[in-house]
Amino acid sequence: MLTSQSLRLLGEEGDRRLESRVKELGASTKRLVIYGTGEAGLTIQGILKDNGVEVYCFTDSDPSKWNGRINGISVVSPESLKDIKNVFVLIASCDSMAIIERISNVGISDYDWDLYLSMLVLPMREVYLKNIDKIKNVGKVLGDNLSRRVLFALVKHAFSLDSKLLSSICQPNQYFINNRFSIKKGDVIVDGGAYVGDTITAVLNRYGNKFGMIHSFEPNKENYAVLNNYVRDQKLGKVVTTYNVGLADKSDCRYFFGDDSGFHLSSVQGSGGERIKLTSVDEVFKETRVDFIKMDLEGAELDALKGSKKVIRRDKPRIAVCVYHLPDHLWKIPLYILSLVPQYKLFMRHHTEGRYETVVYADHII
Repeated sequence: MLTSQSLRLLGEEGDRRLESRVKELGASTKRLVIYGTGEAGLTIQGILKDNGVEVYCFTDSDPSKWNGRINGISVVSPESLKDIKNVFVLIASCDSMAIIERISNVGISDYDWDLYLSMLVLPMREVYLKNIDKIKNVGKVLGDNLSRRVLFALVKHAFSLDSKLLSSICQPNQYFINNRFSIKKGDVIVDGGAYVGDTITAVLNRYGNKFGMIHSFEPNKENYAVLNNYVRDQKLGKVVTTYNVGLADKSDCRYFFGDDSGFHLSSVQGSGGERIKLTSVDEVFKETRVDFIKMDLEGAELDALKGSKKVIRRDKPRIAVCVYHLPDHLWKIPLYILSLVPQYKLFMRHHTEGRYETVVYADHII
């Protein structure tokens, strides 16, 4: 049973687990390296310092940070880790899978990402406690028991910090979980957050080219260039249309910020933000049927859904939208989808052993 009392008890368990992990690192004879110099990396370094644990160095994917110093600690390239004996890497980045591959390529097999996951979810605890009734309401409207298990496991993990909860709900086939959420002949697909074409590849590998058209939206200039090259090299120009814009509730320009700790959009430029163009599904597809909408938009999913409400009500497309970027998306997004089409049946699946890639699926049941 999910109650405030049960979650607080799990929180005490999680705090003990985190304290034990920090003590274990302090007792280690290995040289500790933090991968990631963003907010998460600095937070972990601060916690370790407060507990008397020394960090040997930082490393980062950004070459501009190599050979510098942060908090008096040197920053080295990931490739140079092979020259450090007895090294242990603490990963402090949302791009953990790519980092594991990179350090493995230089012979590093000792690493940890649980500490970063713990730091990532601690601020979620209070949000979940304040909204426990809304979380329960979502559990009532989800379409199967596995969906409810996913929902409650994610909430419990924020308190217990037990990574087994996440591994127990990890499922394959993100965006295409079963026959209901598959690609059908002639489907018009909206690929929101196309990145460099990974969803296009998944569609081609799984279903071939029987779809009608994929409309791929990617606001980042570097990713968009790679995406366009991929479409050209694979000779997909007749079935894939690319847009160097992001999806939102209306046409606009905002600033995109990101580092190893995560990403967000803002109407204020600040320092180092990339100015990106935005549009809405309703504007682009006023006269075009849409059969499938996928969204992975670094936290802009709810805005993009609001900019899709006319199309969703008109066409009732199958929907697969990420809900892991912001804590309250876990209930706000499924409830908003149902407010548009109450006949939708909703499912929730989780597709990694980390906190990433939780997706809500919606299908119109006549």
